[in-house]
Amino acid sequence: MKKTLFLLLTAFSTSILADVAQVNIWKAYPGRMADMFDSAMKAKAIHEKNGATVSIATDQHLNMHYVAIFDTWEDWGKFSGKMLNNAEWDEYWTQALANPAAELIDTLHVDNPNPSEAKAVAIIYMWDVDPGKTQEMVARATEAIGIHNALGASASINIDDIGNLHYEMSFDSWAAWGKFSAASQESEAWAEFQTKYSQPIARLAKVYRLNVMPDQ
Repeated sequence: MKKTLFLLLTAFSTSILADVAQVNIWKAYPGRMADMFDSAMKAKAIHEKNGATVSIATDQHLNMHYVAIFDTWEDWGKFSGKMLNNAEWDEYWTQALANPAAELIDTLHVDNPNPSEAKAVAIIYMWDVDPGKTQEMVARATEAIGIHNALGASASINIDDIGNLHYEMSFDSWAAWGKFSAASQESEAWAEFQTKYSQPIARLAKVYRLNVMPDQ
């Protein structure tokens, strides 16, 4: 049971110059939003003490994205082994399970082949890629990154463990995102890209709009 709970807590979506990440998305129980974030900050302190880099963000539905980041899956594996025999983590879980503040609603494992710069806000487009089309979708997304970065975004690609592609664009603020959006509508390069790839090979499954918590 303890192993399962550990995997659930340490498991999308903001990229911080790393190669792999495990993401959990949590929904607070009514009236427990502050408690959820307080618990997450305690978990973050323990995880970072033991080798993870943790990012915490809130999406447009006020759900929390808890992201544990590693250079490689081997590093994640070493971290996992350490946490299974960690007295501080055991004590944390005992307290968290006695009075849970949130429920887990999604778990993602992602490879991040094109990291972006960590910024205050981000938009993630999660694409359900057609079977056998993942590499082609990556090639299209990589081409889009060049266009979007030139227009003011910091874009990246994440691939999850079931082959979905997560296209992320980070900005210093939502005002910067608005400026980028206006520029995109006027961009000949983006219009040409959309015409070039008018034949879809993926379907948009979800969109996350994230406010990233500053380091504390």
